[in-house]
Amino acid sequence: MLRYARAATWQDTLRENRPRPSRLDPYKPYLERRFAEGHMNVTRLHRELIAENAPVTYQMVRAYIATLRAAPPQAPPPPPTAGRADEVPQPPGLGQFPDRFPQRARLRAR
Repeated sequence: MLRYARAATWQDTLRENRPRPSRLDPYKPYLERRFAEGHMNVTRLHRELIAENAPVTYQMVRAYIATLRAAPPQAPPPPPTAGRADEVPQPPGLGQFPDRFPQRARLRAR
């Protein structure tokens, strides 16, 4: 309650929502690497961490792997395109510059 009494403005009463450190944090790079290699079996990954005496639970590993699965894959950017169809110069329409069309085009245009 003293926090509210000492606050000069209402913004001073707000707390920052900082994520708390997790026991899994030191092992997240390892899990990300193994996940990128294609090892997605949570039970296996949990056993690997337990073998290294990591103080993590199966639920912690399962929840983190679920976030990795939900993330969009890191796809390479698409190749450049040739351009849009409206950017391509169009030949003059029929009736424009008829002397520039070859004879066949003039006959087809009639």
